[in-house]
Amino acid sequence: MRDIPLKVYAAWPAPNYKDPITRGNELLIINIIFIILVTFSIVIRVASRMKQARPGLDDIFIVIAYVFTLGLTAVVIMANKSYGWDRHIWDVPLTSIRVASILAFCAKLTFVCA
Repeated sequence: MRDIPLKVYAAWPAPNYKDPITRGNELLIINIIFIILVTFSIVIRVASRMKQARPGLDDIFIVIAYVFTLGLTAVVIMANKSYGWDRHIWDVPLTSIRVASILAFCAKLTFVCA
């Protein structure tokens, strides 16, 4: 994470830790909808490949990518709900910044692996 210049800190409004403005549940809803669609698609593909022929290397890689996609979805939902990804940076408590940064790294890593 890059250091934020002091003049940027000075321009931030006062933090609101008790009742911050959040983005709502859009990220949660979109993640759930798309992980259901992806799961459905993969189940249909693997089931049809099992009936027609042996699964190929492409099917194995799709399942591996799916596992990482599940991990990414879990990290994003957890960070959004518990570590302030749904609010402005000035409304995130300083005690949560470290864990939120670790989760951001994990999300980037699982995204690349997927």
